[in-house]
Amino acid sequence: MEEIMDIPKLPKRPVDGHKGTFGKVLIVGGSVGFSGAAALAGKAALRSGSGLVRVAVPQSVQSVVAAFDPCYTTVGLSEDNGQFSSKAAMELVKHLQDNDIVAFGPGVGMGSGVKDVLLSLLSVEGAKLIVDADGLNVLSQCGGVGGWLEKKTAAVVLTPHPGEMARLWRSVFR
Repeated sequence: MEEIMDIPKLPKRPVDGHKGTFGKVLIVGGSVGFSGAAALAGKAALRSGSGLVRVAVPQSVQSVVAAFDPCYTTVGLSEDNGQFSSKAAMELVKHLQDNDIVAFGPGVGMGSGVKDVLLSLLSVEGAKLIVDADGLNVLSQCGGVGGWLEKKTAAVVLTPHPGEMARLWRSVFR
């Protein structure tokens, strides 16, 4: 019989730890018809060990996302036609300070307000930002050289699949 491999275990958590000890994540995503993307991203953050997870979504889908899992909190932001509006960018700023990381993109759509929200996040000094899914598609519309790439002040991690990477590559070198 083969010996079972010794799989490393996650470190033990301190007994005096609390949700704030284990990382604070803000997911910015969702839109009408795509609320599940933000809800699933929130659930994934919880399952990966994040202590405090907030999911910011357009107001009209907030109740749907909140009902998906009671273990994260939700924030409803201004919207136009079921996607983030430009006004949501200003509303979101007050929710950024108390997070270790911000994930942007699951199910956000491609509206002009969504672009404003993303560009706002990219300009927050010291922010740590992961851009995924629709966020990458929006980013590919923001120009590269001379655009978001040179103006960003946030630390950014991109998570493209090959199709998203191709769009990003083309946008950077237009």
